[in-house]
Amino acid sequence: MKRLFDNVNEETYNSCFLACVIVCFLFSCIILGATYISNRQAAKDMNEMSNMIIAYIATATDDEYDQIAEEIRHDFIFRKWDERTRQFVQYIPNRAARCCACQKERQPQMYLLAVNTGNLYSLAPETPQPSGIASFASGYDEISQTRLHIVRDSYLDYDTLSLRQERNVVSIHRMKNIFCDDCIDKILSTIDGQTITSFVFFSAGDNVFYPVSDGQEIQGDDYSISVYYDRQDDEMQIQYNFS
Repeated sequence: MKRLFDNVNEETYNSCFLACVIVCFLFSCIILGATYISNRQAAKDMNEMSNMIIAYIATATDDEYDQIAEEIRHDFIFRKWDERTRQFVQYIPNRAARCCACQKERQPQMYLLAVNTGNLYSLAPETPQPSGIASFASGYDEISQTRLHIVRDSYLDYDTLSLRQERNVVSIHRMKNIFCDDCIDKILSTIDGQTITSFVFFSAGDNVFYPVSDGQEIQGDDYSISVYYDRQDDEMQIQYNFS
């Protein structure tokens, strides 16, 4: 009789254990299924929303675009460039047919790169400067309203460049049209927390970005760059020379 009860108890235990395993398995399947459906719907909604935003921005007037950029800039740049922000930015589709920072045929030298436009300003003179001659060059970023002036004077041992940035605005939408996602990630990490956000130094030889920040010193094999902030004129001054 005791053996009979032992067999019954063992079968009961086995049945209960099997039932618990089945219930846990079904519950896990339900949770995983619900999570998958929820994530899929969220991704679909985010994709539809981002496409609507892109379509609106593409047809916006200059005033409307400036207002949009002013409202969203804190979410994209001027807070800690953490993993949550990276995940949000990745939902904006990248439409860059060719990244202007990854072109292998570019000369391996140092440039000043406009983040919002992709324009490159070579710091090294293309031809030797004639003695006693000064040359001038300029650039402009309409998004951040940043003005760039370059002065090359053969009488000096160095050339000078000044940057005056009116607005701390960086357009992720426009960057997605001119840079690959890897370069965008590098650029945003470089300018995060910096005074100048619309321009970076770009070393084309090794695809490295440097911030334009007060006290910055960059030393290469044949060049040296020094940066300081002129508080009186409210602009960043850059001195550089090439051997």
